Amino acid sequence: MPLVMAAEPPHPRIAGRRIRVGLYDPRSDRVVVKLILPAGSDITLGGGEDATLRVPAWDEAPIRLLASGHQLHMEPGMRVHMCHDDGEARVQVDFDGLEQRGLCTPLTITVSKVNVTLPSGRVVYLKYLTESEPDWPREGKWSD
Repeated sequence: MPLVMAAEPPHPRIAGRRIRVGLYDPRSDRVVVKLILPAGSDITLGGGEDATLRVPAWDEAPIRLLASGHQLHMEPGMRVHMCHDDGEARVQVDFDGLEQRGLCTPLTITVSKVNVTLPSGRVVYLKYLTESEPDWPREGKWSD
């Protein structure tokens, strides 16, 4: 089960991995911001100087999404889809589903691929990269 309460250190499958992160905006049908962050990074979305992921034309309050590189914070209206490298340990749940299960956030991420849909419809993509993976693929929306 890849959802675990956040009182533990990073899972060995993702510990020490750098993080590819980007924000997809369905209104423009493109990734509008993308970064490579070191392992253990905090991620806050917003339009201000203090945001890790600075989003053009952000008109919402900042959102703290990730703490210590592996603790996922969720808010009402958010939905998460996650799995590991080959699609195993797949989970799909929204904030209300977490509450119904008696879980609260932050949750420890134990898998390498995470997509979080925000209430605005924007999607944050996180990929915990192995040592052999390039920062950016050669093709597709993530290509550099």
